[in-house]
Amino acid sequence: GENNMKVSIFIISMYFAITFARLFYFLVPQIVIIINEFHIHHFVFGIMVLILSGLSLMFFHGRNLYISISAFGIGTGWVLDEYIFVIMGDDVEYTSKMTVISMLSFTFVIAIFARYISKSVKKAEK
Repeated sequence: GENNMKVSIFIISMYFAITFARLFYFLVPQIVIIINEFHIHHFVFGIMVLILSGLSLMFFHGRNLYISISAFGIGTGWVLDEYIFVIMGDDVEYTSKMTVISMLSFTFVIAIFARYISKSVKKAEK
């Protein structure tokens, strides 16, 4: 149903963001954003996207809602990816493996949560 579509959009967007961040890191590691001598990580952009898209989820409907869900997935992906890097350190091979494990674990939790919420909504509608 519609809730499955929303969850799928979120998960695909999250995977896209993490994959993009990893590829960017491996292909062009010399490109960094520095503001006032501070290296701005994609965690910061992830938090900004999460806040903006989270607020928009309260107000948007239709096509705009799906765009907000996509943005929320992207923000979540960037935050999750950077969070794993902070916890695991600079060992890129190990961190990449942990990123995959974390993505799969996070997807499992989201799927279980979405299924539970979907059943609760159906019961409430009856």
